[in-house]
Amino acid sequence: MRRIFGLLGVTCIAACLPACGDQLLEDTQAARQRWESQRPSRYEIVVEQRCFCREQPRHTTVDGSRVSAVNVGSTGVGMAPLGVEQLFDAMLRRLDADHDDAEAAFHPEWHYPTSFSVDPDSGAHDDEWGFAVTCFAEGEAHCPK
Repeated sequence: MRRIFGLLGVTCIAACLPACGDQLLEDTQAARQRWESQRPSRYEIVVEQRCFCREQPRHTTVDGSRVSAVNVGSTGVGMAPLGVEQLFDAMLRRLDADHDDAEAAFHPEWHYPTSFSVDPDSGAHDDEWGFAVTCFAEGEAHCPK
């Protein structure tokens, strides 16, 4: 079945302050397990990284265990393709580190992260990091380029 999932629909959202950081970590680990149990064998994903950096949207195709870039922006320098597994890895690294605030949203059916943001130090400016998935297409369907 070919479907492109728009991200304007319903998503599950988890937001936490430091007191419930363990809950967000557990929610992220649980979402990863659900994703791994049902992930499609092939999908395309477009990720916009949100930070004070020069990152551009990354358009990635994942086919089995092969992760390849379709387009990593106009510069393409130092930008690896990002599949869902790499997004979960990045989230868990940042949730394991000290942070003042973090929030995440997960797709209700596939359980991949649709957005994530973390603020390591609420007293410091420009240290926030996050991403948003702007397109996810399973099977032979494609995200617009």
